[in-house]
Amino acid sequence: QQRSTMSKEIFESGPVAEIKKKFAGKPTAFKGYDSLTVSGAKVLAIAQNNELKDIASSGEAIVLLDQTPFYGESGGQVGDRGWLVFSGGDPAHEKHKVGHRVLDTQKQEGLFLHRVELHDALKVGEFVTAEVDPTHRNPLLKNHSATHLLHNALRAVLGTHVEQRGSLVSPERLRFDFTHFEQLKPEQFAQIEARVNELIVSDFKIDTQELPIAEARAKGAMALFGEKYGDRVRVVQMGPSVELCGGTHCASTGQIGYCRVISENSVAAGVRRIEALTGGAAVADARRTDETLNNLALLLKVRRDAIQERFVAMQQEKAALERELESLRKKAANVAAGEMLSQVVEVNGAKLLAARAEGLDAAGLRTMLDGVRKQFSDGAVVLGSFKEGKVALLVSFPPELVKRGAHAGNLLKELAPKVGGKGGGKPDMAQGGGSDGSKLDEALTSARELLAAMLK
Repeated sequence: QQRSTMSKEIFESGPVAEIKKKFAGKPTAFKGYDSLTVSGAKVLAIAQNNELKDIASSGEAIVLLDQTPFYGESGGQVGDRGWLVFSGGDPAHEKHKVGHRVLDTQKQEGLFLHRVELHDALKVGEFVTAEVDPTHRNPLLKNHSATHLLHNALRAVLGTHVEQRGSLVSPERLRFDFTHFEQLKPEQFAQIEARVNELIVSDFKIDTQELPIAEARAKGAMALFGEKYGDRVRVVQMGPSVELCGGTHCASTGQIGYCRVISENSVAAGVRRIEALTGGAAVADARRTDETLNNLALLLKVRRDAIQERFVAMQQEKAALERELESLRKKAANVAAGEMLSQVVEVNGAKLLAARAEGLDAAGLRTMLDGVRKQFSDGAVVLGSFKEGKVALLVSFPPELVKRGAHAGNLLKELAPKVGGKGGGKPDMAQGGGSDGSKLDEALTSARELLAAMLK
């Protein structure tokens, strides 16, 4: 979950700074731990179009309430979404059926700031019913609680050197960064996922307490990297996991349902990142994997449990075919080389073969040169080919011609621009290429004149 540039700008605008200054020391009362709905929330301030307003009617705005069930993004957990529904100035008034859409919620200096898409008028001083979207919050709860269990599992499997170095908890997935010195082994990957799911099915009650910081630490609560804590802290315990956390969680670990680790990679020196899915998203991912395995089994015409064995056999078959193909290429190159020898000409007492080979890339041209050299070891060779829009050039000179002043690299520097390219190399061997296949024959013809100018 990434806020858009517009979203960031609106949260950091001048009017928002004024709101924070005006209500400094008067934090928003957060009611979202116990309920997704708060009736009679009073609108304290509205910022829109880079100014503070007493009333706004359409477009996006930042709205401050005296109390809210919306969790403001912090500690890696993204902000809540939902609705603000008009209550007509009376908290007991029957709410209107259409509300303003809350797109994001941020927590700044104790104030919960709501980014709202207004659908009709909203006034400072009026009351609204604030409703969190359960389809956004509920999967987020599963992912956040699973993050704590994942942290515990990482330390249990990898060691107590593991410490959190960042996290992202969204409705779609969870991401957890941690200290570790090497890539996870497959068996560790499996052990971590298995331990998390063991803790889930144990259905531990998720208990939260507000305690003095010293008492929380004595209880074994782990602090989160980069977080600042006051004198009193919120301690979240679920089975063996005890952490300081201000986020929202499930009532018990069983509500997470299922956790599926989907990736692990490095993000910095000594820091790894693991991503996972929970609940319905994890089940859907497992189902997609099942479908993929079923399709592979059908394509390979084997049972699912024989896919890996068949894949290894196919790799071996491919390697054998590649060896056979290379052998055939060399034989074909030898045959083609024999046919090319009829194009040998004499240049200042030296023999020169400047020839075009059809449909070869640079690697194929080198194989062709090997075949030519077996039958033509004492002459100059200039080969060219055009394949898939690319010209490949290869120049080879024997030691005798190098002693007479021939330089393969210098000749190729003259030759390659004629086909729209470049190249170079050593006195005895050079390679290059270009893109203009229409000029290849002309370039090869010029090799005779270029070699003649070099020879002493």
